[in-house]
Amino acid sequence: MKKTHKTGAEKWVRGLYYGAMPVFLAAGLYSGLRLWYFLFFIQLFTVLLILAADLWTVYTFRFTQTLSAGEAGKGELVRINLSIINEKPFPLSMMEIRMETVCPDDRTVLRMSLAPFGSCSFTVPMTLPYRGVYEVGMTKITITDFFGLLPFTFDMRLLPYYRLPKITVFPRAELPEGSPGIPRDSKNLSLGRTRFSDSGEAPMGAREYMPGDPMRRVHWVKTAQLGKLYTREYESPRRESVCILLDNCILDKDTEAGRIRMDTLCETAADLSLMGVTAGHPVHVLCVSALPGHDSEAEAENLRTFPKIHRMLAEAGVDDTDDAGEKLTRALETLPEGENGYLYLLTGNATRELAQTLTELEGRFSGVTLLQCGDSPMYLTGVHSHWIEPGGNVRAELEAM
Repeated sequence: MKKTHKTGAEKWVRGLYYGAMPVFLAAGLYSGLRLWYFLFFIQLFTVLLILAADLWTVYTFRFTQTLSAGEAGKGELVRINLSIINEKPFPLSMMEIRMETVCPDDRTVLRMSLAPFGSCSFTVPMTLPYRGVYEVGMTKITITDFFGLLPFTFDMRLLPYYRLPKITVFPRAELPEGSPGIPRDSKNLSLGRTRFSDSGEAPMGAREYMPGDPMRRVHWVKTAQLGKLYTREYESPRRESVCILLDNCILDKDTEAGRIRMDTLCETAADLSLMGVTAGHPVHVLCVSALPGHDSEAEAENLRTFPKIHRMLAEAGVDDTDDAGEKLTRALETLPEGENGYLYLLTGNATRELAQTLTELEGRFSGVTLLQCGDSPMYLTGVHSHWIEPGGNVRAELEAM
């Protein structure tokens, strides 16, 4: 309530002050008396002096701004640490600092006025409700003089040296109980589906020794026969691959609903990828729309390389063009050759035409599954489909498949 009264008083003083300026100028022009010109130019000089002081404050005040972590997982808490320091022998103007955060509900305004050689520190807690790369920290500063004559708002991002700290938020990746939904390969261990490697289940032959090959793998009999080093080759089962196509075309990407939908799709892709590599399947994740400055695909064959997919999903861009259906169909028709395992399509743009395209792809894959994440599920005939509620429990939904 006090702030409301103060703001009302400032508006009243400001209106009276600026309203008097044209009166003094008109009186001077009408009467020719210097007094009126003197009063007018005093007011004008005062306004220019306040503006200069505000600009000087913006360009000279010292600050430090850091994040407690530059990378974090969805649901964690990160803090913005901000310190304002006045190194001058006179006080800084009254300032209101707007803080940009990942979640709009965490955005706040910091108010302060520093004494000569004083400092002030703030800690702004920031929740991470969805994945992505975000710029956070100070954005706009409103500077007000003592009488409230000239409130001045300046965007810190216009300063050539100023950079907002960035934070990368990774989607949640959990392994459902028993990892359902990813078929095991027990029936696919025939000789026709094997590959040669330096380790495996049974010896299948030998090749010439290469630098770096372990000496325990040397085929001594063949080496003695041919007079040069040979290394044993083993067969290992070729695991069927998992291809995950992520539809990153979302029209309302800048809204809360759009961010939640994209986060749910990325979390689903992360869980499926984790399930796949845990079961021994090579996983290939692709985005429907490839955007400049963003990785649109990543691969992993085990838990050690899973972070490649995890980071790609965290940094994946969102396309808000209105031709999502065409891009999705084109992406399905141009899937890389060799993707002959299991296909999972994650989208919030399911249509009847999409069902027809997926039906035509079934002969190319061992299995095709459509995972919908939209406002409501669309029931499509002839397609194995499952609906995941945006913002819902992805792990529970995958366990229920």
